[in-house]
Amino acid sequence: LLFATCAKEVTTNAQVNMVVSEKALVKQLQRELARMENELKNLAPASSSSTSDEFYALLKQKEELIEKMEEQIQELKWQRDVAQSRVENLLKSTGEER
Repeated sequence: LLFATCAKEVTTNAQVNMVVSEKALVKQLQRELARMENELKNLAPASSSSTSDEFYALLKQKEELIEKMEEQIQELKWQRDVAQSRVENLLKSTGEER
């Protein structure tokens, strides 16, 4: 009975296999290739030399920002080291007083 109830729930979806000749497949692929080439050509004018100049300017700005951040990191590390040494000195001095 369990098998029968499971068999009732089985559904099938029959489809006819589509036989495509090699010529038709080649034509379909050529059309798709032409469509993709057209899309690529439509994108190409957007990437002109002015865009590349903008890209390099933006890249330079990012590099300068990274340099500034690295300097800030070094400064913060120095401040941290100074603060740690002060804390250690205070702990030593309070320990000696006791």
